[in-house]
Amino acid sequence: MKKEPLIHGGILEMKNGNNISIGIVSISSIGETKYPIQYNQAIVQIRKKFGNNITEYKASHDEIKNRARLFMKAIVKNNVVITTIGGMTAVEILPYLDFNKISTLKTILLGYSDISIVLNAIVSISKKKTFLGPMVIPSFGEHPEPCYETLTSLTKSIENKTQKLLPFKYEICETIDWDSKEWGTRARNKSAPRAQLWNNLDYKVIGRIIGGNADSLISILNTEYLRVEAGDILFFEDNNISEGNWRRNMMTYYLSGMFNKIGALVFGKTNTSLSFSQMDNFLKEIGVNTPRVFGIDFGHTDPFYTIPIGGEAKIDFLKKTIEVV
Repeated sequence: MKKEPLIHGGILEMKNGNNISIGIVSISSIGETKYPIQYNQAIVQIRKKFGNNITEYKASHDEIKNRARLFMKAIVKNNVVITTIGGMTAVEILPYLDFNKISTLKTILLGYSDISIVLNAIVSISKKKTFLGPMVIPSFGEHPEPCYETLTSLTKSIENKTQKLLPFKYEICETIDWDSKEWGTRARNKSAPRAQLWNNLDYKVIGRIIGGNADSLISILNTEYLRVEAGDILFFEDNNISEGNWRRNMMTYYLSGMFNKIGALVFGKTNTSLSFSQMDNFLKEIGVNTPRVFGIDFGHTDPFYTIPIGGEAKIDFLKKTIEVV
């Protein structure tokens, strides 16, 4: 009988007690080369949390077909694949992926940011759930260790347990440059969480989850790699995006007709000069009527929830609750 992946108490295991196999691979930026100190720290943390059955698919160069080949090798040979870091070039590998082969696998794929492109492509073409969740360097490689809440959510998500996306008691907005001498000398400062902003509606919706990084996903808009179905719930997050770029992206999505098809919009804690109310007002100005909420903990924030792309979300705007599974 084929072994099925399972997670117990934050430790990835197989049902018979053997360690699950984990593949580490770069499909956008080559994280192990760009940030070797953080990468090596992350590998230590992953071994500490999940055991030693880990294979690193290190890229000697960023040639497109090489990244695609390593990704396919990792996803075929392992139960879990954790991508190293985001970047700008994940879209390049799509023509070289074997989506038919991927459709036969039960591999758990983790990543966010630019990796959102591959997560949604697999959902759209291979019809397999993927996970907008922790990556190697930005999640496991941060000093001194990954956020407990982030790992707890990861465990629940992969176990297919329903998660209520309640606000965390804190957030970490501070960044310490990975190339600076200060990195590794102290933990980043915690701050009070920003308040969520909900449309004041008596409205409930249930739908399939799609989305991830809005600035990345726009590169596969209206392609087979991002198929939007009526009633989908769209999760969007961004990182250090300018106001102009964010507005242009939202207008592009609006003009594509995507917002008219979906059942709701869920925004993460986007790092932009725009406040949540300013973002909401801009969407109103351009004619977006889709019910929406801002400030949910996923994507480029700490701690954050793992969101199952291709999974299901239930949103109650009156009670201000979101459940995902």
